[in-house]
Amino acid sequence: MQPSAKSMRSTTQRILDAVREVRSEMGEFTKTLVAIPTENPPGRDYRACVDAIAAKLSEMGLPSRIEEIPGTARGSVPADAEAADVHPRYWLRSTYGEGSRALFCHTLRTAIFLAAVLRT
Repeated sequence: MQPSAKSMRSTTQRILDAVREVRSEMGEFTKTLVAIPTENPPGRDYRACVDAIAAKLSEMGLPSRIEEIPGTARGSVPADAEAADVHPRYWLRSTYGEGSRALFCHTLRTAIFLAAVLRT
């Protein structure tokens, strides 16, 4: 069963309202992330970036887990062995809910947007 057009407009409006409420905070957090030099290559300061995201998730009451991506440290990436040795990559996972109603964020843009929605 598909939601009605009225229901979709209502949901869309609630999301837009939620984003408007935290627009300034989202902008400040984006500035924080942009200030971290994660340019690629060589991918420096990835850990600082995921730490900042994890801290923001924690502020919102969302647990997260950071792990080093296997094969990205100590020169194990043949195409960029020197950079990988110095700049390992990380994976950050955070979820909201359980089972079929769980929410997983795979991109930073999605995480920032959903954080705004979840706060309302």
